[in-house]
Amino acid sequence: MVYISCLLALGLCCLFDPIYNNYTSLLNSSYSLLYFIWIFILDISIVKTIIKYSINKKEKIYIYFLGLLFIIGSYLPYYSTFYLFSFLHVTLAMLAIVFFILYIFYIILNFHKKEPLQAQSLYQWYFWGLSVIALFIIFFGHINGIIEITTLFFIFFMLKKLKIIDYS
Repeated sequence: MVYISCLLALGLCCLFDPIYNNYTSLLNSSYSLLYFIWIFILDISIVKTIIKYSINKKEKIYIYFLGLLFIIGSYLPYYSTFYLFSFLHVTLAMLAIVFFILYIFYIILNFHKKEPLQAQSLYQWYFWGLSVIALFIIFFGHINGIIEITTLFFIFFMLKKLKIIDYS
């Protein structure tokens, strides 16, 4: 499912100019149905992958809540007569992604307590990925498709790297 959402992300990147626009621009085009399907698949794959690392029920509820925030925020129209919808579109989706990234850091911190040497490599990959995203934000000056796809690949890459963690 992760590979499907990554392939869809790359495919959808061909439908708009990723340097100047972001995926939200697909909402106002004839490809809005593809956008809705991709967001749904993306959300399910992130939640399904990250839920494996939640230790207790509160963390699972937290992950499901973040997934719901991401869906709601992404499905709200950006260009709307209600300014609140535009604000919530940006805020909810971005908060969900930021908290997903922070939760990955929380997982690494918990793993550090058991295996500090293995966690060190996870820290390096984590901060390297954040540095690349920050560099792109500074370079482009706004959130565009390249930053969105880099963030998406960073999350999936880190979740792939977290497979060294064994909670059994």
